[in-house]
Amino acid sequence: MDARELPRSFNFDPTGQFLYSCNQRGDNIAVFRVDKSKGSLKFTGHYAPVGNPSIIVFLDLAKAR
Repeated sequence: MDARELPRSFNFDPTGQFLYSCNQRGDNIAVFRVDKSKGSLKFTGHYAPVGNPSIIVFLDLAKAR
């Protein structure tokens, strides 16, 4: 991930295994794996193209019913 992508916001998934970063200039959301034992992040190499993402939230569809 390039620092010029300017992360706007980020959030951990409900399992705490991944962190998702909304990249303002990169027009994407980058995915990082969380290593809880080391307290570090590792880029997974995965991007989701999204035009100008500003926030990421997770919805538990099982509870939404």
